[in-house]
Amino acid sequence: MHFKNIIVGSGPASVSAASELLINNKKVLILDVGNEIEDEKAEIAREYIENPDIAKFKNKVELAKKKIKKYPDPNLKFPYGSDFVFRVLKDENIEHSSKVNTLSSHAKGGLSNIWGTLSSPFYKKDIDHWGISYEEFYKQKENVLNIIPISSSNDNLDEFFDTKIGSNHTFDVSLTSNEILKYLSKEQKKLNKDGFFYGRSKFAVSNKYSHKNTNCKECGLCHYGCPYDCMFNAKHLLNNLIFDYKENIDYKNNIFVVKFKKKNNIINLETKNTLTGEIQFYTCENLFVGCGPILTASLILRSKILKDNKINIKESQRFYFPAFYLGNADNNLKELKNTLPELFFEIYNEKISSKSIHLQFYTFNDLMLKPFEKIFGRFTKFLIKLFPFVFNRLTVIVGYLHSDFSSELILKEDQDRKNNYILSSKPNSKSKSIITECVNFIKKIMKNKLIILPKLVALNSPGSSYHYGSSFPMSKSKISEKSTNLNGELYDFKNVFILDASVFPDIPGSPTTFNIAMNSSRIINNLVKEKRI
Repeated sequence: MHFKNIIVGSGPASVSAASELLINNKKVLILDVGNEIEDEKAEIAREYIENPDIAKFKNKVELAKKKIKKYPDPNLKFPYGSDFVFRVLKDENIEHSSKVNTLSSHAKGGLSNIWGTLSSPFYKKDIDHWGISYEEFYKQKENVLNIIPISSSNDNLDEFFDTKIGSNHTFDVSLTSNEILKYLSKEQKKLNKDGFFYGRSKFAVSNKYSHKNTNCKECGLCHYGCPYDCMFNAKHLLNNLIFDYKENIDYKNNIFVVKFKKKNNIINLETKNTLTGEIQFYTCENLFVGCGPILTASLILRSKILKDNKINIKESQRFYFPAFYLGNADNNLKELKNTLPELFFEIYNEKISSKSIHLQFYTFNDLMLKPFEKIFGRFTKFLIKLFPFVFNRLTVIVGYLHSDFSSELILKEDQDRKNNYILSSKPNSKSKSIITECVNFIKKIMKNKLIILPKLVALNSPGSSYHYGSSFPMSKSKISEKSTNLNGELYDFKNVFILDASVFPDIPGSPTTFNIAMNSSRIINNLVKEKRI
């Protein structure tokens, strides 16, 4: 079966590329494993919409979660109690060393099924060495915002980023976050001069794909699976594309791409039907790979197009620490709210780091009880009743470093076992000192609003940020056999284009998904203009 354009995967990178191809009247085939949630789990959301009982919904999700296997990260989001997002085929077995924790997905929509929707542009100075101007990188901004609407605000973050994204939030933040914003605004000029910027979080929450165009209900169920589908998921965009462009798009699920090769300017793909085991072959002129950095790397290794049998992957190191709010917080536990981080803090202070540091501020939500549940089990709920003055004030700040100061991941082919890969890590000696400086900086700024104990800072294991890539970095000229040009095209394998974060030259601390979609759309737009596709 021959097609001009084939895309592998259905996450945000792939579906953004498909959207751009279809807008330009190009035909496309998407090959995808495409796991979907079980009907009985999806029914939990449908039942809630008919009878919005929050306690009942949470109980059903927690009961469903008890039946699934344990995963290393206790804070993973299991939509409606399902782990369908994380089920990866045995054909693509990736073993982690004891210190590594990463995620990959064969789900329809990929990891956007559990993405927290957090979005922001990259800080201009973090990408000014990429060989692409800031304006060029964001030239498809309006197209991407049309398919991934962002909730945003006009605030101090506009002084930090060199481009604006999104439209006004449809809901307010909690009393605690409002008070912190007021507190920071009194010292805005001084804080900005010192390299500290703040504002409301930007995230892909809207009514574009939601049930009956419902806006965020502030029901506090974000981490359980939004029953109204207000949180962006690439599968909803894919479904819309299939409906709107049925003549030009073909989506085939239950298809695992085993490997590809090129002969006489035609790319040949060997695939396996995940239900029947049948081997099928496809050919195309242009192949677009958007499986996410880990699975994209394993596909490249399986295809034997590199001399090297290992791939280095950069990541953005994640860290977090609790903070106790000192203001009026009597209503924090009872307040219904969106439980995604309410505020972003951005730091660019060269005394701390030569790259920007991104931080997210969370007021109290159920996930913060996980450490207590390990000790107190089912009695944890009584702790909240006994010590409301503590939990009312409990907040968490999560930070991300640039990849220059973060650990590195190494994916290596296992020579003894076919289609087996080993994922290990290489620590970065600079991480801890930068994090220490960053936390002390925040502590000084927030001294009248937050109690911060630097000794409680936790450094997540390598890979746990789930912000990684740079395995096939874009560059103006070939640097190595793993280099791609500014269109994400492998220098040594023409017409194979990589769409995901694998092509970022490095990984800034900022949220990546929106920027991945931006770059993917930019690549397709360039190829159309160059008449390459």
